[in-house]
Amino acid sequence: MMNNTKKPLNLKRVTILTSIIILLPIFYGLAVYNELPAQIAIHWGVNNQPNGWASRPMAVFGIPVLMMLIQWFMLGTYAINARTKGRTYRMEVVTFSIMPILTIVLYVTTLAIAMGMKLNVGKIATLVIGVMFVAMGNYLPTVTYEQQVGSRHYPKPSSAQNWAVASRSIGYTMFFGGLLMLISLLFPMLVSAIVVAVIIILIVLFSIRGAMRHDN
Repeated sequence: MMNNTKKPLNLKRVTILTSIIILLPIFYGLAVYNELPAQIAIHWGVNNQPNGWASRPMAVFGIPVLMMLIQWFMLGTYAINARTKGRTYRMEVVTFSIMPILTIVLYVTTLAIAMGMKLNVGKIATLVIGVMFVAMGNYLPTVTYEQQVGSRHYPKPSSAQNWAVASRSIGYTMFFGGLLMLISLLFPMLVSAIVVAVIIILIVLFSIRGAMRHDN
């Protein structure tokens, strides 16, 4: 795990840059707009069959805007907490990259499928999430107790010592769990779903243990 020594990001610039990146796929949507059906699948089950749809305008314009609003909410919440809790450069880079990456990959995938391309959405989502888990797991231990205590993460470790133990455990779980997710791409989607379920259960258990653990 790496030390957190670089200067924190300029949040205003991050907001502008990530918003532009999130909205950029709309140009692709405009380029293929007339080739898209009136109703576009935007959600798929584990069996790679669509089970949720949106109108063409909503899929092309609404989804990127919604993702941008979520990004703004994340940045705003982080900025408020950072005023008193401090900041961590590497975790900022990873966290603020999630929504732009998800938007570009899933937006292009969604429209490509709508135009008849045969793609496995579950595999693509597993690949993206697996890479993100590896990145977040690597940098989570660089977040200090003071920085995480103002977050919306529950249950919370009761002390800096407990957070150090919990963050390492959760970090290793996410890192190696992410690697297992990437390996699971070689197998049926059920395997990936089981891996994700195990990762989530372990993260919850480590969080609870961190909250209940008493300092020696």
